[in-house]
Amino acid sequence: MHAPGSGRQHTNAPVTIVLPDQRHVAPGRLAPLRFSKKQLQHQAQRREILVPIRLDIDADGYRLRDTFTWDLNNELIAPRQFAMCLCSDMELPAESFVMLIVQAIDEQLDDYARYAQAFDEDELRVVIRIDIIIGHIALRDQLEWDVAPLLRPLRVAHVLCAEKRLGGDFETSIAHAIREQLYAYAKSFLLADDMELARTVLPPVTTVIRDTVHSQTFSPLIAHLHTVDAERMEKDADREIRRKRR
Repeated sequence: MHAPGSGRQHTNAPVTIVLPDQRHVAPGRLAPLRFSKKQLQHQAQRREILVPIRLDIDADGYRLRDTFTWDLNNELIAPRQFAMCLCSDMELPAESFVMLIVQAIDEQLDDYARYAQAFDEDELRVVIRIDIIIGHIALRDQLEWDVAPLLRPLRVAHVLCAEKRLGGDFETSIAHAIREQLYAYAKSFLLADDMELARTVLPPVTTVIRDTVHSQTFSPLIAHLHTVDAERMEKDADREIRRKRR
């Protein structure tokens, strides 16, 4: 027995377990998506091809900015279903945003599919540049990357963030930046002639130790910014992203 007024009293109410399909859905919110075991097993057998998706949409006084990856071989959820869930979660007007989100996803998936074969090339090393600002922290880095699909951007981002004690937001942003640049390289590989390709791809590796001349440029740099500097650099980064998408 607990003393009166202690706040710990028996309710004598039965204990119930609420399963996912029994949860109450608030008015105006979408019910969670559910898939059968057979559907999940079928999807698990398909090769995963992650496509970097970037959303930057202005409508009805709202601005939606987001980055995520989409499996090119996904058969479980359509872009429209995803857009409806996103609008519900973010409380955005679906009538204004759903079609714009679907259009942006479809365009980027179609564009990626045309150039995906470039990732099957053998040992094409390129330079990946990381320039990310989150909050008042700026990260700049440069690394060499083989476009072969065996390397995992998220794994590399996880190790880098663990070594530099950066938060999870940096991890996903780094992985997305790597995927976007690899995609840009893939497009250029299929459109460029041999001379242009030779200028883009790095020469064969002759030693595992980088010379001192280039070691500084291939080392991560972390800076803590003042609010004004962070806002200015973020605007510059947004402007550069829009320029590259034209």
